[in-house]
Amino acid sequence: MNSAGQTLFKTAPIATSAGELVRYVQVPLYSEANKPYPAGAYKLVSRVVVGGAETATSTLAVEIQ
Repeated sequence: MNSAGQTLFKTAPIATSAGELVRYVQVPLYSEANKPYPAGAYKLVSRVVVGGAETATSTLAVEIQ
C-alpha cells in the first residue's frame, strides 16, 4: 500500500505437494518498465483469509528513498 492506502499489487498463495499454502514474493519497485514507485512510506500487508473471514494479518513498514 502506498501512503494514500492504495493497493499497488496483489498475489495469491500456491499449494505445495504437502498441501501447504505458500507464497514467496519479490516486491516490485517499479509500477511498469522504467517507472519506479515514488519515494515515500509504504506498507507490505499480508492477510490470511479462511472461508471469507480474515484470520491473520501482518504489516511491515517500508521506506523508499
